[in-house]
Amino acid sequence: MEKRILLSLVYRQIQIIAHSMISASVSFSSKRYYVRKTLMKTISYIMLILIMGLFSCSKETIAPIESFSADQKMKVSLAASRANALDSWMLEIELTHAGSTSKVFQEFYADEVSKKNVSFHWKSNRMCLIQLTQRDGVIINVPINVHE
Repeated sequence: MEKRILLSLVYRQIQIIAHSMISASVSFSSKRYYVRKTLMKTISYIMLILIMGLFSCSKETIAPIESFSADQKMKVSLAASRANALDSWMLEIELTHAGSTSKVFQEFYADEVSKKNVSFHWKSNRMCLIQLTQRDGVIINVPINVHE
């Protein structure tokens, strides 16, 4: 719904801009009026198609990246998704230990989510530090601990 409102507002602004650009240079004789009207419609449709293409991208997801503790009793799984290529990634970090599962979410700015910019550093069998390297080089540390 929000995208529809945004697209309609942008489409209306494009019509106003195209109208003002064309009316400044074309007189209102019948032939030129037809040319102006056709040009304005063409520009509006092209801009609308470009904007719709930008906002209507499908949701992008990656396969989970998993890591296990040394004793194989604790598993940390990281899955990521984003609405379109311009959004940040929403990471879902899932901890599985002794049959129970916990989840935490983290926002992440990167072109892709892979083992190149995600690393798991196991401090012990119950503690893992996930390091996320963002597009601008900033490193986000996400500590994962199990208290028994």
